[in-house]
Amino acid sequence: MVENPTFCSSRSDARLLFEILMAGVHFGPTGAFSVADAELSSLRKTKHLDVICEETVPKTLPDVLRLVSGLSRQRGHLHQEDFERTLMTLVYAAQKMMNSAEEHQREAWARSFTGLFRALKTDLTLTD
Repeated sequence: MVENPTFCSSRSDARLLFEILMAGVHFGPTGAFSVADAELSSLRKTKHLDVICEETVPKTLPDVLRLVSGLSRQRGHLHQEDFERTLMTLVYAAQKMMNSAEEHQREAWARSFTGLFRALKTDLTLTD
């Protein structure tokens, strides 16, 4: 796996990420990341998130399914950078699922979404 940069290094960064996600993010047809809110989009930290999404979020269904497969074999908590990449890949997969014209593509993206969600849920519910 590619070594991933991280976005959240504090609680305020985590709150900012939540705010960005709630404001609305979009991955264009080529996978380019953007934030709907102009003020949030202009923040240096948001530009850092853009770099993370460009470098670490898989953009093809086979690559996303490979990530899901790897996550299903994961034992213990995800590393922070893997959690962030999985979260942003979940957002990407949701958009691909909603924007797919063909039913079989929607179903394939839905399976990847479910696998990503399951990995995040498992990570969040693990006890030490």
